[in-house]
Amino acid sequence: MHGTLTHFHTFAFMIVRSTSQLIAIAGVSRAGKTSLAMFIQQTLPDIPVRIFHLDNFVYPEEQIPKINGHTDWECPKSTNFDALFHQVKPHLTRPGITIIEGLFPFSDPRLAPIYNKVLYLSLPFREFYQRKVKDVRWGAEPSWYIRHIWRSHLKYGSPPKEYDGQSLFLPWYDSSQNSRIVEFVRDF
Repeated sequence: MHGTLTHFHTFAFMIVRSTSQLIAIAGVSRAGKTSLAMFIQQTLPDIPVRIFHLDNFVYPEEQIPKINGHTDWECPKSTNFDALFHQVKPHLTRPGITIIEGLFPFSDPRLAPIYNKVLYLSLPFREFYQRKVKDVRWGAEPSWYIRHIWRSHLKYGSPPKEYDGQSLFLPWYDSSQNSRIVEFVRDF
């Protein structure tokens, strides 16, 4: 009896999972990840779309590693992946789309292998640098730290080589790509 029940739960999970998607939106800072997630949510009103922003799961500043005396927001150790996983897990079996967007969506070993799709936004270094210099939401960042952000992105932000789901690589988010994005996301 127990084995039959286990098989039933596995089968039921597979059926529900076929009506749900877990999508990672990744890319360097200022590439448009949040804008893209919001666009998907607004464009698909007939599908439940839940968004989890990694920025909402950072540890308190005093718990984040430092680099040259500067808080290093640009490393996976700045993110509370246990809290993220705890909030995301119930949605994995609910119909609709669950999006995790941010700098390091592949850094949690529980989530990285189960993404159905990845949207990856890139920027050339020069464009990233120009956008980041203009971003003064938290004050102006020193030049060395902006270069550190870029290096951290290259080190931690790309999809793992072993990822075998569907991927869409975009130069960055802008509205000229909307129809391509909707077609990619809607297909499940």
